[in-house]
Amino acid sequence: AEMLLGDGMDIITPDSVRLMSTPQVPYSIQQRNKRWGLAVKVVTDESYDSLPLGAYGWSGAYGTHFWVDPENRITAVYMKNSQFDGGGSSVTGENFERDVTLSLK
Repeated sequence: AEMLLGDGMDIITPDSVRLMSTPQVPYSIQQRNKRWGLAVKVVTDESYDSLPLGAYGWSGAYGTHFWVDPENRITAVYMKNSQFDGGGSSVTGENFERDVTLSLK
């Protein structure tokens, strides 16, 4: 996550990160407040209440979750192993986002 924020570009170039974190799926196909970049979901609308526009990350099938917030220069990683609440819309992942971002205000 820190590497994707730009604090360790030894492995991946800034141009690659820029492509990853740019929505690649047209709005006409994915009409949500988060759209797919290359390998990450990107916040594309202010109606997403937990993270600012341009934040991006990934959620795993069993509850792991991370995001990069370039605006506030933070990363967050949540590790969990549960077959009941995983994936991109997990309740615990969304609660984690809200809890971390509320602490910034």
